[in-house]
Amino acid sequence: MNEFPEALISVDTYKAVIAEEALQAGAHWVNDVWSLRADPKLRAVVAEAGCAVILMHNRSSPASVEVRAQLGSAYTGAEYTDLIEDVKRELLESVTLARKDGISDEHIILDPGIGFGKKVEHNLELINRLDEIRALGFPVLLGPSVNRSSVTLSTCPPTSALKAPPRRWRWGSCAGPILCGYTMWNIWLALQK
Repeated sequence: MNEFPEALISVDTYKAVIAEEALQAGAHWVNDVWSLRADPKLRAVVAEAGCAVILMHNRSSPASVEVRAQLGSAYTGAEYTDLIEDVKRELLESVTLARKDGISDEHIILDPGIGFGKKVEHNLELINRLDEIRALGFPVLLGPSVNRSSVTLSTCPPTSALKAPPRRWRWGSCAGPILCGYTMWNIWLALQK
């Protein structure tokens, strides 16, 4: 961290104890794929630290994660009555949880959860309608699951999908979200085109 003092470090965890240790070690924000639902103690850790928290939409539950060879984890729970309205409502429910435990609105970032508990057509619709998530009034992070969406949204075979420039980033960036991912170089390259 000393080499890049201006870099913002995110800890990807849903566990309060891990988040607390990472924040004490210099992390700047917490990215919780369970949106403060898996470990309620995480809310107090984030509130006390006064750090940003990413509330990711994920209709799955931790118990529903299936491990698949070479593709990482797959998340079930992909049935929606009205995708955009369901995602917006559930994200706002997470905002309510955060507020109840003292997390202020200026520390909340929303993530529509591309690749988490969604089918390919859901992911594409969310990317194309990202402005409706932004209309909720919070910054939006677009951080698709590298495990699933790089394979399912690309025309490449699974072994090379992680190396392919993800064109979905270009679609999402038009709506002005924060971009995040483990393949930031490929994201940067895709945005240059």
